[in-house]
Amino acid sequence: MYPEKLKYLPSHLWVDIETKNIIKIGFTRYLAGQLGKIFLIETPKAGERVSKNKNLITVLTPKGKVDFPCFASGKVLEVNSSVLENPDILISECYSNWILKMKIQKLPRLLSSKKYKELIHV
Repeated sequence: MYPEKLKYLPSHLWVDIETKNIIKIGFTRYLAGQLGKIFLIETPKAGERVSKNKNLITVLTPKGKVDFPCFASGKVLEVNSSVLENPDILISECYSNWILKMKIQKLPRLLSSKKYKELIHV
C-alpha cells in the first residue's frame, strides 16, 4: 500500500529519488483517499524554477482547492501530461502516476514507508 522504494513527505506526497538531485513526485494512497476526486491539477511548466515554500501543485476537488507547497527549491524538468489530462488517475493509480519530475538543490528530510505509516496511523 505504501511502497518501500519510495520516500514520503508529511504533506502526503511520495518522492521517487532517481539520482541525488533528480526526483519524481506523486500523491500517496492516503492523500488520494482524502481528496476523493480531482477535477483539475495545476503545476509549474517544465523549465520553470520553483522556490521552497512557494506553491508547487494545486488541485481542485469537490471539497475545494488544495495547494501543496514546494519542499525544496529547484527546477521542474518534466510534467506528466497524462495526469494533467486525466487527473483522476492520481486517485485510482496513485503510485504508477507521478506528477512532476524535478531537479532540486537539496534533498529534504524524507520519511521511510514505515515512518510514513506511523504518521498516518496505519
